[in-house]
Amino acid sequence: MELSVSTKTKERRSGYRVSPAGLMLVIHGKNKAYPIKIKDISVSGVAISTNAAALKVGIVFKCDLAQEETTVLSDLKVRVVRRAQNLVAGVFLKKDDDQERVLGQIILAEQKRLKAEKQKAQDTASKASQGKPIRLDDPWSK
Repeated sequence: MELSVSTKTKERRSGYRVSPAGLMLVIHGKNKAYPIKIKDISVSGVAISTNAAALKVGIVFKCDLAQEETTVLSDLKVRVVRRAQNLVAGVFLKKDDDQERVLGQIILAEQKRLKAEKQKAQDTASKASQGKPIRLDDPWSK
């Protein structure tokens, strides 16, 4: 028996993407650090919202991830792979095991948060519909 799996995909980045609130990419410039809002992140890469002209396709830069001004991951290297209007997408380069683990934890924590939020919304909708009987008027039976 032969199994054939296509690896062609329209996705440009592998890995599940999340958009954690408040997570910033802090790019190390020559004399200054530049915090930039993250559009989405996965274990393989990141997309940021910026129109910085210096971030051209092919450029490699060092950065940190910060949450509420606290560094959660440092010394990441990113290569810019795509630019479009106010969007810059990059892939992480040469991550060590700790960086890989922390990225995975960030993604997993956001997935859990989204799942809990969805469950809460479903529970609220379910409770709202349980307390009130539905009365259907049938004009043909009168």
